[in-house]
Amino acid sequence: MLRQHIEAAKSLAAGHEYIDSSDIFEVFRDSGATAVSGNYLVLTVTIRGYAGERNTSPEDVAGDYSVEFQWRVVTVDAGGLVDLVDALRTQFVGQRLEVAGRACTPFTSDMDDARYDSNVRLFYQDIYFDTVSSRAA
Repeated sequence: MLRQHIEAAKSLAAGHEYIDSSDIFEVFRDSGATAVSGNYLVLTVTIRGYAGERNTSPEDVAGDYSVEFQWRVVTVDAGGLVDLVDALRTQFVGQRLEVAGRACTPFTSDMDDARYDSNVRLFYQDIYFDTVSSRAA
């Protein structure tokens, strides 16, 4: 079930003209001891818990749960960072994932400050999009 959410999020992101699906990864890119130089996105997904469930009820993996999609935007220049962050926000804020058999709430978002790593000469910023996924009625 989680894989369907991940694939739907990747597809939603790649729907923007600035984002190519070949630039979306689920692991951090490196070449040995150094980060890969380039513009790309790294997606990490976390289930935050079963929304609306009581602590005493059994967990139901098909039930309602919150899902956090963390995107790390990595670029070689500050302008590229602004463009990719804006592209992700355009694709996600207020939108819903389309996952078979599930109903997802519109995304809410938060983000960390943009940073520059002088060791690898890359800019990066983390953006978080949250949704609640429920059984479709």
